[in-house]
Amino acid sequence: MAGIPLGVARRGAAGGVFLVLGSLSPAAVAGQSAPDDGPRLTRIADVAVPLSVSPDSRLIAEMGSSGNLAIRSVETGQVQNVTDTDFPELVMNAAFSPGSDLIAFAWHNDEDHDDLRIVGVDGSGLRVLYRDPAARSIRVNGWSPDGAQILVTIRYRDSAAAVALVPAAGGTPATIGSFESRGEASPGRMVFSPDGRSIAYDRPGDAGEAAHDVYVMALNDRRHVSLTRSSADDRVLGWSPAGDGVVFASNRSGAVDVWLQPASIDGPEGAPTRLMTDLGALRPLGLDNGGTYFFSRERCDCSLLVDEMDSNGRARTDARRVLAPALHNAGAYWSPDGERLVSVEPGGGVIPPGLGQPWALVIRAPDGQVENTWTPPVDILHQLRPLWSPDGRRVLVKGWDRYAYPREIVLGVDAATGQYSTLLSSSSVWERQLDWVTWSADGGSLYYTDLTASGSVGLYRWDLESRSEETLIVATPPPFYYGLAPSPDGRSLAFALWDTQGEASTLVVMDLETREQEELARVAFPASISPPTWSPSSRQLFYGVGGRLWRVDLTGGESEQVLVGESVHYNQAGLGLHPDGKRLVYVRERGRSSEVWALEGAFPPP
Repeated sequence: MAGIPLGVARRGAAGGVFLVLGSLSPAAVAGQSAPDDGPRLTRIADVAVPLSVSPDSRLIAEMGSSGNLAIRSVETGQVQNVTDTDFPELVMNAAFSPGSDLIAFAWHNDEDHDDLRIVGVDGSGLRVLYRDPAARSIRVNGWSPDGAQILVTIRYRDSAAAVALVPAAGGTPATIGSFESRGEASPGRMVFSPDGRSIAYDRPGDAGEAAHDVYVMALNDRRHVSLTRSSADDRVLGWSPAGDGVVFASNRSGAVDVWLQPASIDGPEGAPTRLMTDLGALRPLGLDNGGTYFFSRERCDCSLLVDEMDSNGRARTDARRVLAPALHNAGAYWSPDGERLVSVEPGGGVIPPGLGQPWALVIRAPDGQVENTWTPPVDILHQLRPLWSPDGRRVLVKGWDRYAYPREIVLGVDAATGQYSTLLSSSSVWERQLDWVTWSADGGSLYYTDLTASGSVGLYRWDLESRSEETLIVATPPPFYYGLAPSPDGRSLAFALWDTQGEASTLVVMDLETREQEELARVAFPASISPPTWSPSSRQLFYGVGGRLWRVDLTGGESEQVLVGESVHYNQAGLGLHPDGKRLVYVRERGRSSEVWALEGAFPPP
């Protein structure tokens, strides 16, 4: 979604390009010949938002155009929507029936909560199986082997959660586990054993943690036993075809490997065996009838960079420093005194950073040396802009509250201790979408955009002392506002507009006293202006367009290109200018994809 502001991206299509490659084992990837009788990896397709793979391995469920549930044929690559509606309704997750002819899916409906639905893969027979306004969100974990029940996790509005079995023919769900608000953490992935008598699942040790352990629960007496206990991140992929062990991914070796833990309902039976090494961060997508495990990998060629500025204020790519890997749509910023920089980086877990997955708030010295790493309990999403408070003591972090999904929350994280406090929140991302949150120049307020459930958009100011909101602009989109940046002198607010009617992206400065607006730059679609950043004097603004860096003076004149050298691939988080005006820090993105893979040959055919 590079080049598209968040408010538009949430409404956008999620397609993908079909691609089939030959089998790729780790040895083959490295250019070596792979054994014929060992586990091997096969890349199945490129899919923007994959949800699950069918047990006959012929179909992929995914988020299609306008958030609809779509089915992709693995053989032909053809994608067909099986629902037909528009935002804010959309599919959240899905799982195929054992016969691969039906799909159970969670659907975010027009009443701002999820319900459980079922539909044929051809789009026929759509039914609502479970609907409760108190159920804020639903995750479909999978079907029982006989196809009679659907295993779901329900998160209620009070943040309590329940695991339940819903009859596929319709009827009252049977609760098999309950989890109180801010108490014991609810499970992640859950998978039926082949005989349907037990469930393997992974779960964090605490509601605020990201690393998981693996457990098994017997359905007859609801008894739970632990299969793994460590500081590593262990995630269930599925059962062995014979049902005598659980296959899981873990970063216990430092890389993400796949392991088999022999087990019964009484617990682990012997030491785990490593089946495949160094797969990278992944998301499980299902297990087919032949013992093949499917998962997706998110690839991002994203790096944290620092460029020097020459005496004429031009960026010199020949003096570039690469500091670390980074996340998609992430930003990095200098502290007000210029002695530290902060970024959001991968946290080293099995699952790619996002909902409930590891990530890190990293504070570095100017030379790149890591000083502190903090992991506040926020599920980061979309534009990841960890912004310093004007006094340099705190860093602003925005995302979904891991204790109270899907509440949006803005935290102030103490840069020295990692302690955090809530600065601003909304009851649900579906009611208010608080985006592009930034500090005011004096640190007493926050500025942010909002896309409400009613469809209006606007710019707002939140007074941190009085806890009151002031409306600066409110309108019916388009345009959409993004990339808010208050000037250092506190007089102006710069931002960009994404105008789908005018088919242009525009850089605007608003006088915070008079509310008068001035357009400084405009580019036609499909190009877009990246979030701007101010010069220390508050007289100039820097912004990216594609891979080029531009500077515009508020006293007049045309924008001037100030990049010397190669294109740098600016993302939608923007960039940070050092207080001395001589260094830029930013995340460069050269490419990003989501790929569906198959792990075959780990076990003999059943």
